[in-house]
Amino acid sequence: MRRSLVILLSLVAFSVVGQAQEASTFRPHWSLEGQAGVSYTLGEGSFTQMLSPAFSVSVGYRFAEPVELRLGVGGLSGKGYATALGQSYQYDYVRGQADLIFHSFGNFYTLLGAGVLVGTSNGAQKLEAGKESFQYPWKAPKTFAAGRFGVGYRFPVGYNLAITAEAVYHLLPDALNSLRNGVPGGEVQVLAGFHYSFGRKAKKADTPREVVVVPEDPPKRDYAAEARAAVEARVAAEQERQIVESALRVNQRAEEEAQRVEEEKPVAKEEKPVVEVTNEQFAEALARAIAEAAGISDIKVYFESNSWTVQSQYEPDLQKVATFLMENVDYSVILTAYCDSRYGSAEYNKQLSERRANAVARFLKKAGVDASQILVRPAGGIDTYSKGENVKKNRFVVCEIVK
Repeated sequence: MRRSLVILLSLVAFSVVGQAQEASTFRPHWSLEGQAGVSYTLGEGSFTQMLSPAFSVSVGYRFAEPVELRLGVGGLSGKGYATALGQSYQYDYVRGQADLIFHSFGNFYTLLGAGVLVGTSNGAQKLEAGKESFQYPWKAPKTFAAGRFGVGYRFPVGYNLAITAEAVYHLLPDALNSLRNGVPGGEVQVLAGFHYSFGRKAKKADTPREVVVVPEDPPKRDYAAEARAAVEARVAAEQERQIVESALRVNQRAEEEAQRVEEEKPVAKEEKPVVEVTNEQFAEALARAIAEAAGISDIKVYFESNSWTVQSQYEPDLQKVATFLMENVDYSVILTAYCDSRYGSAEYNKQLSERRANAVARFLKKAGVDASQILVRPAGGIDTYSKGENVKKNRFVVCEIVK
């Protein structure tokens, strides 16, 4: 901790020194940059499974103070994960890239660019047992296009030398990892390295000469004119005050009259419409109320990805449902199953949701529930929650008590 604090303070000191150089006019210049770091590919695998090394070497030309053009070569390798096989694999590539860098304030900058990737090897080809799981099993060499954007910071350690830290997001084509997930792939790179500027130092700006201004003699004051102006200002202010007060009084009387007229209006009685409830609606509402009273309303059983095994943590809730159905044979349960639509075909997700609903049904039958009281309804890959951190909540079976 102490050593990290010393390093951080040193970098801040270098940054202050770099910005405290003598004032100079801007001059266009070339630069050379080398970086290395790690790359994280978005996917179903764990965090460590999707990490791989990365590098970037580039040449830049800063043709204006806020804008810089950078051309370079980067890449190395990326990771993929076959969910159906439960295996990760590696594909290697080299990327040619072109960036526009915008220097917004201080040493911070943002970048926007594009690249051409040339795949040199594809680890998906080595997974012989799961070739049917890949929609794009390409062979090297293979060319892809990609977009990129990111942010960075340059820590000056001299007038022409700086240490760089950069985070870049690559928008990759769907076919690069040989899978088809319905959305373009993504890769986050965190890089650090050096940046060297050639000929950045320009002529010192001319120091402005001090101009001595000799004050003129102040004009003579006209005290009589100043007194007349002060009196006229007071008279005008008094007149304006009187006009404003008169307008406020008129407005207040108008509001009082409008309020009196509104209070004298007769109040019409509002007739409430008669709502008719059908026998089916009454039975459905009664079933919901009884389920809530029994503590079994809206019970959900969640599943792992590509799994239909009922986990032990949901067995107590399912036992409550079973006890209720055995004690109330006039009631039934509808088991509706869902899947994550981002992975797998519609036909596969239909089968997977049916397996999950049948797994819950087997548990209830084993607990003593009659099969005639159980209705299985597979919904397939229908997302009911937001994606991202809540994506696992799309893989569940909901238990609905009905009459």
